[in-house]
Amino acid sequence: MRKSQKGFAVLEGLLILVVLCIITFGTWHILATRRSQANSSSTIASSQSTSKPTNSSLSNINITDSDKGKTIVLVSNQTLTVSLASTYWAIGESSNTKIIRMTGNQTITESQPCVTGGGCGTAIAHFTPITPGSATISATRNACGEAMACTGSQGQFTVTVIIVRK
Repeated sequence: MRKSQKGFAVLEGLLILVVLCIITFGTWHILATRRSQANSSSTIASSQSTSKPTNSSLSNINITDSDKGKTIVLVSNQTLTVSLASTYWAIGESSNTKIIRMTGNQTITESQPCVTGGGCGTAIAHFTPITPGSATISATRNACGEAMACTGSQGQFTVTVIIVRK
């Protein structure tokens, strides 16, 4: 075999190796993406779940941004604290103040260091149950970061609260 033919055979072998690597990586990527989508689907389904109190949590229930869209069940002697991760959140009164009402006003806790306009910190509101029933607690914001308007549902937070007798 001539020297140029050996060089061509080596290049041909390397090309086949590269093609096999690309096919292997592509297959792995497709499978990983499908697994990730399946996991996110189950996460979305679980985000619609109901949080039920346990005996160890009968004093205060704390909810955060990750509880968006959930239904929270409180026993009538519990309190609810809503802590949302941005100073731009405006937490509103409940949809039915005869069921659960905000105790005091919303407070803002800023965290440093923070880029101007970053909204670094937490918006906090406390709620006290009044009587068994159901109500919605919502929060809104217009800014979702440094000079960035919120898009889609980024500027909305809602939970349903069900108060049950002890």
